[in-house]
Amino acid sequence: MLPAMDRRLLTLFVALGAAQPACSLLESDFEGSVTLNFVVDDPDNIYQSIDMFDPNDNDDFRENRDRIETGTIESMELTFRNVRFSPENEATYVFGQADIRPAGDESAPWTEGVSAWETIAVVENNTFFVDVPADRQEVITDLVFEADESQPLEVRIDGAADQGPVLFDIEVRLNLVFTAGVL
Repeated sequence: MLPAMDRRLLTLFVALGAAQPACSLLESDFEGSVTLNFVVDDPDNIYQSIDMFDPNDNDDFRENRDRIETGTIESMELTFRNVRFSPENEATYVFGQADIRPAGDESAPWTEGVSAWETIAVVENNTFFVDVPADRQEVITDLVFEADESQPLEVRIDGAADQGPVLFDIEVRLNLVFTAGVL
């Protein structure tokens, strides 16, 4: 049995929760990730590839969507995979950026430069982290976390290499952090 003071605090806590159902008294932070795969294949030294990002692919996000109070894509982790060697791939380093837009709307403009990278060595399993600038985090947050219905996004990576042709895969892991209210 709880001491009298603890019972009063528990009763107050429950009463406040019942009186303010739209506000959460407790919050829980969740982390997760979604991995996208891009195939870079161009006879010149430029590249562009598009993949779909659906935040609902993350179990924690999907299960807590109606309780999410805040969230962002905290970081991006890029890893080179399936790097081909001469003459299929002559690139030794790349630079570029990631752009996003709502999926399914070809007329929607791309939000360019949600992240950018430069002088990254094209080496199998080379992994590097890319910062997402604060102003771009806000754009992503609005698209992913603030919309009434979470919708898939198209993510485009584009850039150039020191020389072509280019032929490799880039695995992009989007690291999600969000806070969900617990009533």
